[in-house]
Amino acid sequence: MAELALSGGQTAALLIVIARTTGFVAAAPFFSSRALPSPAKAALIIVMGWFFARTATPAGEGALPWMAALPLELIAGIAIGYLLSLAIEILGLIGRLIGLQTGLSLEGVCNPLSPNAEQSTALESLLSALSTIALIGAGYHLLCIGV
Repeated sequence: MAELALSGGQTAALLIVIARTTGFVAAAPFFSSRALPSPAKAALIIVMGWFFARTATPAGEGALPWMAALPLELIAGIAIGYLLSLAIEILGLIGRLIGLQTGLSLEGVCNPLSPNAEQSTALESLLSALSTIALIGAGYHLLCIGV
């Protein structure tokens, strides 16, 4: 039977990486969706934290203590997830504006089945999906994970 033992430095690195991963999962567009259950999000955070903590380098002598670094890492993770979300939402907004200008947003006005639902046009959905595919194709997700 294999034993999992962590030293003090490894535990601190794991907690710091989990803090940044938690911020990323809370703010990134796919992971912050309500369709993804909370236990799956928690498992994803722990697995990603464990995976990335193995490659984390320990801080030098003059670095912040790990308890002081936790909020900063959480904010950094939220910023990374927000930038990813912003890149996708910009093209969704462009799609909504094009739909309004061309008259293709009338479906949201005349939809009797969901009067209180979020109104999104077909072009907004299309451009959001295309921007997600383009960002993945360009390797933006790897850049976010690498940060």
